Amino acid sequence: MQYLTVGIHQTYYTNPLSSRTDSNYVSGSYHRKAADLSDVALNVRVTPRNGIDANTKFEYDVQGKGLQVMTTTLSGLWGNAASGTSTASFSFSRIQPESSTKPTGSFGGSTLLSFLQGRVKGGYSLTWDLAQSALLNQSVSLSYLAQCCGIQAEFQKYKYPQNIGPISSDRRFNVSFVLAGLGTFSNFFGAFGGLMGVGP
Repeated sequence: MQYLTVGIHQTYYTNPLSSRTDSNYVSGSYHRKAADLSDVALNVRVTPRNGIDANTKFEYDVQGKGLQVMTTTLSGLWGNAASGTSTASFSFSRIQPESSTKPTGSFGGSTLLSFLQGRVKGGYSLTWDLAQSALLNQSVSLSYLAQCCGIQAEFQKYKYPQNIGPISSDRRFNVSFVLAGLGTFSNFFGAFGGLMGVGP
């Protein structure tokens, strides 16, 4: 079993334009100028025991801009009669669109509970914007599955950035039915929802 894994890498581009499209680096697509060297990426993974896993990634700009991205994720499995999975994540970024100059950060978390040998499940997830001290999205789900059929319900709430349109947030509620051998059937007209903060 590997308890600690550390990796560091950097890429040299024979064509500097490739630095802006390299998906191996989060900050690559945000650089306004092409470069022959990518950011230095450091990846650290810690697994203290079975069921617990932590991953952290740093991206450091070698052109003088310093630390650009830091993301970390912690996940775990737990329980016996009532089992579940939990995940927590944190991200920090200094790479910004031209319209913004402030660093951004967010916190995310999710939990999924399972009862009665997996027949009953409930989950909750959220994402919190640390820079604006605002909740970006959250969702609650509940499902019951028997041998022949089941029912699933989910409530979601989203807050949209101000620069994508006049709608500030959206709420959705969806119910679906599961029939063994046939599939899942949900509302034919889409999820029930409502728009908030619609401009003129």
